Amino acid sequence: MALVGKNSEKNNQNLMQLIRRAHGLVENPDLEKHRQSQDHIGELLGNSKEIQYRPVDIDGMDAEWVSVNRAHMKKYVILHCHGGGYSTGSSIYARTLTSKLAAGTSMDVLCFDYRLAPEHKFPVPLEDCYAAAKALYTNQLILNTDPEKITIIGDSAGGNLTAAVCLMARDKGEFTPRRQILIYPALGNCYTEESPYRSVQENGCDYLLTSVKMEDYLNLYQSSAEDRQNQYFAPILEKDLRNLPETLILTAEYDPLRDEGEVYGRKLHAAGNHVEVHRIYGAFHGFFALGIKFLHVQESFTYVNRFLETEEQEQL
Repeated sequence: MALVGKNSEKNNQNLMQLIRRAHGLVENPDLEKHRQSQDHIGELLGNSKEIQYRPVDIDGMDAEWVSVNRAHMKKYVILHCHGGGYSTGSSIYARTLTSKLAAGTSMDVLCFDYRLAPEHKFPVPLEDCYAAAKALYTNQLILNTDPEKITIIGDSAGGNLTAAVCLMARDKGEFTPRRQILIYPALGNCYTEESPYRSVQENGCDYLLTSVKMEDYLNLYQSSAEDRQNQYFAPILEKDLRNLPETLILTAEYDPLRDEGEVYGRKLHAAGNHVEVHRIYGAFHGFFALGIKFLHVQESFTYVNRFLETEEQEQL
């Protein structure tokens, strides 16, 4: 199935409904039921004879390795920070994406359960992500992994956390991520009419992710209004973007987050970093959870694998 190009209204609605189901989205304000629904969908859509899940503990955080059940020569590893508006999501929910990453790249994927808002507000989720990254990059886990062969990936709110982890790692100097992939990342601090990004105004009402929802997520995440001016809360605010990892950014055409992701890419490039930015035309926020039969996902894996393979070749 492929729904790309100039989408009809019917195709738009069908595609959004598929994405909604893939993410376990429910029309229910009960946050715990939302989380349970997502885990249920993750178990269903991540159930594949091709994929193996192995539980692991990272400093008290539940986590799991996701890998393909076939022989492969790649020794490269992906660390995945899941999305979910800082307030939902888990490694089980993330199977809708991690299973596709493992199958599509033939790499082992490590995903973990950072603490969620509003029970745990900023900077707690970020600190958990940083701790998980530090454990992997400094070989505190059983797997002996070459830090040069690790790529950190995040989608949506996980893209925010991934970018913030890379900033924090550079600033603290405890480990050095070489590559990051940001999938329709949330990098800003404002999704009202005052937002400087056209995509917030154009795509903030009629599609899956709305500007109102984004404001709700930020309100759940922040400890105080002052957090919104913190570069670790909103990485696009960082003024010094030098010495950051080689970066791939994927944005979706019909996504309120589109422009901030692309602007962040331009800022990274202007600061002297190697950056690729690709807009997936006809796509909506959350599309990566759909099956590989969708051209949006196929196109994305073309960029992801090319980005990863280029890094492999450079190390040969």
